[in-house]
Amino acid sequence: MSESARTQSGNLFKWLLVMGLFWFLYQIREVFPPFIVGGIIAYLLIPVVNSMSASLKIKPAISVGILYIGFAITVFLPPPGLANRSPTSFKRSSPSALT
Repeated sequence: MSESARTQSGNLFKWLLVMGLFWFLYQIREVFPPFIVGGIIAYLLIPVVNSMSASLKIKPAISVGILYIGFAITVFLPPPGLANRSPTSFKRSSPSALT
């Protein structure tokens, strides 16, 4: 096989591989947004993890765990003043100018 034929078959293989990759990405396009958001959050939290692990002298994995626990507490536990209020009490206590 000549050099040009080998180059052409290599280029054809590369194009087929790229086209197959694009086809695959198109087929799973609905799965991407959560991964993109997760990647952005991870990218933004890298400096927090690095400074936390350096200042507390702990492993980065432990500081990630601390951040996860802090996030879970913040999201899933209500503030103390709101724990015993019913949804209807929010409506009664809202200023009348806003309703």
